[in-house]
Amino acid sequence: MDVYWLGFAIYLQPLVWMMLYGRDIPVKPEWVQLAGAGAVAALWLTGWGSGYYTNLLLVNYVLMVVAVIRVYRFRPGFQPVCLAFLIVFVNSFFWEAPIHAADLAELDNTGTVLLQTVGHLYPLPFLLGTGFTPPRRWWYWSVAVWTVVLGLTYFRLTGALPSPWRLVSLYLSRWLGLLTLTWILRYPGQPENRIIYTVRNILNDAKED
Repeated sequence: MDVYWLGFAIYLQPLVWMMLYGRDIPVKPEWVQLAGAGAVAALWLTGWGSGYYTNLLLVNYVLMVVAVIRVYRFRPGFQPVCLAFLIVFVNSFFWEAPIHAADLAELDNTGTVLLQTVGHLYPLPFLLGTGFTPPRRWWYWSVAVWTVVLGLTYFRLTGALPSPWRLVSLYLSRWLGLLTLTWILRYPGQPENRIIYTVRNILNDAKED
């Protein structure tokens, strides 16, 4: 598939998940997770990628979808699958937000930033309308993660991080953003993400000491 058409399909696929959300789809989220595991294996074995969408990036996207389905597994019907694809899509902008802000501050790549903002955030109003209750200090934790992302980006771009740590820092930033976003977008009564819960307790204990 040409990279143009692959990118076009990726940007339009949130429309599908918004239409399917709340509908009675006879597909269990567990089946989608199994299919995701199969897709990861197929990608890994074939090494397939297309332009910007490298093999490693596609593998990470599939793993992210599988992980987010697990986070929202208590939602009814097909909702966990729809939420997973939508949140992973929005996270593509969320984790990069401080980088985009830096570009705007320097009046660099302004058109690209605005295009990515519109392109990645158009599902956000729909997501927020599904009943999420963000925690009181969601902005505090977002800024903390964005600070880490900016630091990793600086070290990566200046060459201070040797290979393969440059690549590790890039995907670490993506996963930090996703963990934070799934912590922010919580439904009433939804169990807290165990990783976020553990990290938050460690930080709170350090403050008390």
